[in-house]
Amino acid sequence: MKTNSRGWVRWLIGLLTCLGTIAVSAQTPEEIARLKKSQQPPTPVVVAPVKRKEPRVVEAVRPPAKVKNWRDKYYMVGPVYEGLAYVKRNRKWGYVNKQGLEVIQCTFDDAWNFSSGLGRVLKNGLYGYVDKIGEQAIPIIFQSAEDFSNEVAIVKRGDKWGVINTKGNAVIPLIYDKLERRPNSEVFQVTLNNKVSYMTTSGRVFTGQVGYFNEELAWADQDGDGVYGYINQKGETVIPERYDKLWRFAANKALAKLKEEAVYRFIDKQGKPTDLGQYYDEYIDETRNPIPVRRGATWGYLNTSTWAEVVSCQFDKVSNFKNGKALVIKKESTYFINADGQRLNDPIPNYSSFGSSFSEGLRWVRRNGLEGYVDENWKEVIACQYENVSGAFLQGKTTVKKDGATFKIDKSGTCVEDCPGRKSGKM
Repeated sequence: MKTNSRGWVRWLIGLLTCLGTIAVSAQTPEEIARLKKSQQPPTPVVVAPVKRKEPRVVEAVRPPAKVKNWRDKYYMVGPVYEGLAYVKRNRKWGYVNKQGLEVIQCTFDDAWNFSSGLGRVLKNGLYGYVDKIGEQAIPIIFQSAEDFSNEVAIVKRGDKWGVINTKGNAVIPLIYDKLERRPNSEVFQVTLNNKVSYMTTSGRVFTGQVGYFNEELAWADQDGDGVYGYINQKGETVIPERYDKLWRFAANKALAKLKEEAVYRFIDKQGKPTDLGQYYDEYIDETRNPIPVRRGATWGYLNTSTWAEVVSCQFDKVSNFKNGKALVIKKESTYFINADGQRLNDPIPNYSSFGSSFSEGLRWVRRNGLEGYVDENWKEVIACQYENVSGAFLQGKTTVKKDGATFKIDKSGTCVEDCPGRKSGKM
């Protein structure tokens, strides 16, 4: 019998499949489980993923909201005077109170501190004064003006000066060419047609000189007769005019010389003599402190800030102090001392006499009977060669005598007038 080969193969495969199924079914449950387990793929190794650090997110910190300050809207804010301060905004000036409220609008070209209830302002090139609500208390009509002090202020109208009060009334007429105030007082120095005098806001006039105030008093000569007294800051007489020479007050006393006396004594602020045993016959008016003073035939030094005699009167001749030392002569011995009167070891000039003060930076000296000049460092700039010198220089010249001829020299020692050997005129 002829068979199909392809069919035979299919039959054989089916038979084998059936036999394998029967064999598997005949196994015990344990064997089946073991078989399944052996046929399962191996358990994969699980590698834990590396935990990466997340980048730190920094949250942007916003700055706190800026507190609004009223000062920020102004270019400049001045100090508070009498409850108001000047301010500048948009190139104009006005005033605010302590809370920053603009009580006087910024409409002026410039503004200054309030004083005596008024503020000085500038507008269109002219000065005036406003009150605390911004009204023009005194019209803006002046070419120049100062702040009020003691209820009065210096002003200029046109080319003339005067003084007004807080109501705008002139207490010193606006007629003067120059006007300045004595500090801390109601006394003003005025100039009219090159003539100087002094006036107070109460109308008192001094044709003589008035000094500067110290310890609330100043020396003054009301009539220009050379007799002095003392006035207070209002220009009122406190010590009558009876002195021909005097000093300013210090340490509650002043050195003064009564017209009828020959010596200087200390007085208190009522004009009564004090320190009765202390007097001086002469003093040298020097700006340097201490000053030379003479009692009898001997010289010493006074401190003008305390009026203490810091170096007792013991020297035959003294100079004023320069660079902390002074040249003195005592019993024909010449040497330098300091401000405490102690002797110094500085080189000693061989001078038998010298001038008490400098004149235009030079002082006359005498050596071996002849005279010349030294500068403020005691350097001999004009040799001692003259029989006599006048001492003081005036406008760079002084008179000297040599070999019987009298003529003038300049500060270099050169003859400039009436020179020997010339008929006349300058060299």
